[in-house]
Formats: sequence, structure tokens, C-alpha cells
Amino acid sequence: SVRYGLMDKLDIGFSRLNGTIEDFDTYNFDTKYGLFSEKNFYTDLLVSAVYTWFNHENAQDTNAFGTQVISGKTVAEKFYFTLGLGFHSNSSSSVKIASDKNYSFFLPATLKFNLMQWMALIGECSIPFAGYSANNPSWATGFKFLTFGHSFSLLISNTQYISIDGEAAGSDRWGKPILAFSLTREFIF
Repeated sequence: SVRYGLMDKLDIGFSRLNGTIEDFDTYNFDTKYGLFSEKNFYTDLLVSAVYTWFNHENAQDTNAFGTQVISGKTVAEKFYFTLGLGFHSNSSSSVKIASDKNYSFFLPATLKFNLMQWMALIGECSIPFAGYSANNPSWATGFKFLTFGHSFSLLISNTQYISIDGEAAGSDRWGKPILAFSLTREFIF
């Protein structure tokens, strides 16, 4: 994925996840805007909007949209946690079938513990509560490494769907974790 900060509180992003089990690739184009900062208010508050394009190899491409509102707070200088509310109009899961509802509402949450300035222990989960659900919350935990212009995460997760469409649906398994990674290039001018 690639992120670009347009202004102090506004950034845009692009990510691509290629299909391994499914016959489509997922492209997300998103924007995030920080409404409040805990430097000036009690909490961080941001809104995001995403356009998702599903590029199907042997079928007509489809698209969708999603949005999230997320609040975050630093505690004891080392811990940062978030809680939010999200929606995606066409969530993804390896067990989803055509007769299932397309949309999902979900509660995303994260916890980050800063071990060092360049490394953090992270955990996140997403709990679908309306529309389509794959029957379990999705979760991931691991380490995040920060370098100049990049962030790299090495994770253990119960889902391979690590974009908003997959997080919205949850996971079809609670156990049987997989090893995952994420690399983000950040442009800050």
C-alpha cells in the first residue's frame, strides 16, 4: 500500500491485495481526515472513506464503498488504542456465497504498545454486527517496524482478508492462524 499526506490532517492511500483463494484482486482507494487530535482535544477522531474495486479474472469487475469513524487515545505514553464504527457495501470472505447479504457493519478496535521508537507490538480485531458476517471476529497480532518512509508489519491472523472489505466480514475461523505481512510506503513532504 501507499499513503500520501496531502495536508496535516488529510491523506490519501492506495492498496492492492491479490487473490490467492479467490479469483479476484482487491484495489482500495481511500482518504482519511482527522477531525480532532488528542493534542488539542481529549481524543483523536478521524473519518475515512474508501472505494473498492474487485478485479475479477473470469467475470465482470465489481466495486463497492466503505466508511469508518475511529476514535483513538494514548494511555501512559506507551499504549494507543482505537475503537470505531465501520461499514462496507460489499464485504469479502472465503465462505461468502451469492445469496448472502453484500454489506457489513462492524466494530474495529486496535491496541498498540510502543516497545521502542521504531517498533511496536500491535493487536487488532473487527467484529461484524449487522449484515453479512463470516461467524467470527477477525483478529491479528504481531510486530510493526517503522523505518524512514516505510512501515512493515509481521502478523499472525485468522484471516487473509486484511483490507476493509475483509475486516468488515470477520473470519470463517477462530483458530488456524496464518502468517501475514503488510508493507506501507509513506510519503511525507
